[in-house]
Amino acid sequence: MSGTSLDGVDIALCAIDSSSCKLVHSHEYPFPSDLREDILSAIAEPLILLALGTLEHKLGTLFGDSINTFLDTFSIKRADVRAIGLHGQTLWHQPDGEHPFSMQVGDANIVATKTQIQTIADFRRMDIANGGQGAPFAPAFHQFIFSDLAKNVGVLNIGGMANITF
Repeated sequence: MSGTSLDGVDIALCAIDSSSCKLVHSHEYPFPSDLREDILSAIAEPLILLALGTLEHKLGTLFGDSINTFLDTFSIKRADVRAIGLHGQTLWHQPDGEHPFSMQVGDANIVATKTQIQTIADFRRMDIANGGQGAPFAPAFHQFIFSDLAKNVGVLNIGGMANITF
């Protein structure tokens, strides 16, 4: 994923089963400055469809290439990876209001083609369609990880947008 800071593509390989989630490897790949500027421009200024499609393609290529470099660097066999969860780059997040929506870009089809690994994306919109805030994984993950620690736990995620789970 890449966050609102636009400083890099963060990749994590986790081993997950019904009772644990273990971080196996992680790495950050720097964001190209020209692509960072394109994203900031897309957020701040009116955007034509050609620019949006180009941005979608460039980000899909960056994500796919970064994942392939990650796999090669850590000698990870593609057959050993069950799936890629691709968050994409958020351009706009407005879960409240008359027309709630969230827009992430980074073509998951390009990632799947480049990596030859099943790629799952577009996580926020179904949560918003069901009345949520578009962050469906954080509360479930927090409950999974911290449920054995105590009855009352709070988790504060500080990022470009902070969120809290109780």
